[in-house]
Amino acid sequence: MTGKLQHIGAAAVEADLRFAAGSDPHRELATVVQQNAHVLGAMDVPGALAATFASRIPLGRGLDGVRDGLLAGVEGPHLRPVTALPDLPHPALIRVIPAVTTEPVVAVAPDGRWIACTSADASVRLQGPLSGAGGLTLIGQSSPVRSLISSPDGRWLAGGCVDGTATVWNTTSGERLHILGGAGGPVEALAAAADGTWLAASSSETRTVVLWDTVTGRTRWKHTLPAPARHVRRRSERTRSDDFAVDRRGRWIALLTSDALVHVWDVETGRPEHVEIPDRPWIESLAMPADADWLATADVSGFVQIRDSADWSERFELAVTPGASRLLAAAPDGSWLACAGDNRSVWVWDIVARRAATRLPSNGIVRVLLVPPTGEWLGVVVGETITVWDTSDWTCRTTLTGHAAAVSVAVTAGDGSWLATAASGRALRIWRSTADTTSGAPTGHSAAVDALAVSPGGDVLASGSRDRTTRIWDLASGRPARLVNNASAVRLVTLTEKWNASACSDGSIRVWSADFEHDRVLDGGPPRAHTLALDPAGRWLAVIGDSLKAYVLDRPNWRAHAWMPGQDVEPGIAAMSPDGDWLALARHAGVLSVWDFRDRQPRLQHSFVADRGGILALALAPDARWLAVLGREKDLQLWDPTDWTRLAGFGTGPPTLLRRRTRLVVAPDGSWLAASDGDYWIQLWDAASGARRHALEGHWGSVTDLAVTPDGLLCSVGDDCTLRIWDPMGARQLAAIRVEHPLTHVVAAGNRIVIAGDRFVYFFELAGG
Repeated sequence: MTGKLQHIGAAAVEADLRFAAGSDPHRELATVVQQNAHVLGAMDVPGALAATFASRIPLGRGLDGVRDGLLAGVEGPHLRPVTALPDLPHPALIRVIPAVTTEPVVAVAPDGRWIACTSADASVRLQGPLSGAGGLTLIGQSSPVRSLISSPDGRWLAGGCVDGTATVWNTTSGERLHILGGAGGPVEALAAAADGTWLAASSSETRTVVLWDTVTGRTRWKHTLPAPARHVRRRSERTRSDDFAVDRRGRWIALLTSDALVHVWDVETGRPEHVEIPDRPWIESLAMPADADWLATADVSGFVQIRDSADWSERFELAVTPGASRLLAAAPDGSWLACAGDNRSVWVWDIVARRAATRLPSNGIVRVLLVPPTGEWLGVVVGETITVWDTSDWTCRTTLTGHAAAVSVAVTAGDGSWLATAASGRALRIWRSTADTTSGAPTGHSAAVDALAVSPGGDVLASGSRDRTTRIWDLASGRPARLVNNASAVRLVTLTEKWNASACSDGSIRVWSADFEHDRVLDGGPPRAHTLALDPAGRWLAVIGDSLKAYVLDRPNWRAHAWMPGQDVEPGIAAMSPDGDWLALARHAGVLSVWDFRDRQPRLQHSFVADRGGILALALAPDARWLAVLGREKDLQLWDPTDWTRLAGFGTGPPTLLRRRTRLVVAPDGSWLAASDGDYWIQLWDAASGARRHALEGHWGSVTDLAVTPDGLLCSVGDDCTLRIWDPMGARQLAAIRVEHPLTHVVAAGNRIVIAGDRFVYFFELAGG
């Protein structure tokens, strides 16, 4: 099975399992492949794909024998999760479609048989959302696509392009039917007739609206809107530049422009019917039910106007909280209207009774509202999460999680059975809307993890996150043991035998004892801290950002002492002696400053130019006999920390290829050093001679962090979503595993390797080695 995955792909394995699906295990395994196909691509390390496949098989699905068989077939070392992976698919996930562009544009066939999405090569691809079957690749447009719309019968697909044209394709053959010109600028909004006979486009850049005949390709009419006669404020960035609404009987078309005005035209003649210039603050959104005769507009002051679409008279007005109506969504039958904005809630109004029906809670600012043509549910997008509410009783059907970035696009099938969501630069996810379960993933962070630290004893891990928490984990079991709440996002964490500390984005420093009996918050630290040093004996703590401050911890007042301006310190490039007597900092122009803490008051001990080209990284030998300085000009140097003289024979090689701030690690026996500056390769040096030993290549993207295991293996993670284990002496990869999201941190202690990416923390062990 892994051989077919490696050489043919997940679609072939899924097809085989579906064909043989006479038993529950076959069906369950086919579902696992379907949900994880984007993770199960070919890998260049023997056994890595089998280990990845095994890690994606959840517990309790009757597939334990399959998982064990995959790992038993791996010859040699392989990575194995200690606990269930935190990024396993949500039960409602149908499949993931990879290769979505930075700004995804998506459209769905009304009958749901295909979904169209822009791809990285500028083409538009059609794919079966449920089957995953590859479909047509649509090309021939004159510039990149900014908007997509399907005809009501799904026979053609139109793409609005950057150069002001719209391309129309036949969705059965892939043939390009028309290239329609006239918008003059990027086409950001499209609308189609109910019978598919015309297509309208708008460009906010040129203030042009054009309507074409889709049969002949000719322009029926075109209008360039005049510049506003008064100063206008552009609509919120959370709403589209332009939005269309189309009369259900095809009589008129309305456009909400980026300057907060509503324009209406007669479809047949192109004659303007109505222009809405509000006396109140600007209009932010509009909504038009598919089967009703009214149009809703909302302004930023918190009022929603319901207008009769026959004569544009105002029927009535709804008073909503200011800022709560930046988004509108209407029931297809016009029975209710949902309003959302900046107040972290969604108000639902009964249009017949003209009163608020319910308030749906939200844990953040709503970015998208989605209603299927059936009107049976309402989708609410907040950040990376989609909540689906049942509109019959306004109970929560399901909460969908799995995106690693804020969702920017959401579309639904015509029958409402599934929805598709995409985040910037990430994959497109297809979900069932009928699921009533929530993910059973282990408890973890709810926002990106920015710090990982291991205790000196190797039994405790701490993770700091933008969700304002520091989580303490038992390293052996991979289970959370304690939660430390903070006032703001956690940027840095460090652990010692006696004390633990975290630095937050608001400048506060939290210090707590290892036994949690003492806990204190210190104010006055730099808000953009990039270095946190805690004396192993618990005597002092230093935090460095825009300023450098030291705290003496064994005094009652724990006062901060500013001891040096921090503007010229290279961010994050520091090293501390094992006994806490000195702290070395890299400064601009290649200066290395060493501060003496033996008297618990920082005193500048040495300051000298180590590399005129600039210092990229510092690393201390495990026995503290030398400090490695990696620079742009002199490559690698070793300095004696007893008298700060340079050891002979180092720094004489050609300039290093590393150019950015670098992660530098040292072997447990001090025999080699490894570094990466965020490129796709890792450079190794021999510590005895200073010569470069190898350049390790294997990652398909940037290497973001390095760590060394106690037995001298090198660990690396990158934005290609992989953890890789290297034999540095033999310059070869021993094992690898792929997870769902790009990785940023790795630490190693004992037989555990812990990695983090986005909000997830993963615990692995190296087995079979």
